[in-house]
Amino acid sequence: MENASAEHANVSDSADKETEEAAVTEITAAEEIVTDADVADIPVTDASVTENIRVETPPFKASDIPEYSGSPYTEINSNVPFFTDHPEGSFEVYSPLDELGRCGVAYANISTELMPTEKRGEIGSVRPSGWHTVKYNDLIKDLYLYNRCHLIGYQLTGENANE
Repeated sequence: MENASAEHANVSDSADKETEEAAVTEITAAEEIVTDADVADIPVTDASVTENIRVETPPFKASDIPEYSGSPYTEINSNVPFFTDHPEGSFEVYSPLDELGRCGVAYANISTELMPTEKRGEIGSVRPSGWHTVKYNDLIKDLYLYNRCHLIGYQLTGENANE
């Protein structure tokens, strides 16, 4: 009877190990698959052309970052960058405004060809959502305590008054 129980335990252990190995293989394989959820079509706006660039999100999770150890940096992805086959050259990308008129993501690959070639124009007509301009005539030399910021600064891309 003891032999039968021991045999049954070995068969169970063996089955558990196979199931465990299959689960590990399944998880590893799933992590390497790029799904539509990992890919986004982002509109690219140039002075004369608007197009979509397909950008893949690297298979990276915040949980992969180790806890803070006192070191000023930590190595991620075995120190191999997550660069993609994104087109080289200068470009700037502005996501469309959301349903409330708010801006979203903006990023650029900046070079001298994007830099402004003329003096900055008027931007008084641009009214960012949620921004209230307040003048302090007698308190502040330049009248304004706060200044609107840019998604990407004019001096970098020459983008004057986009919304």
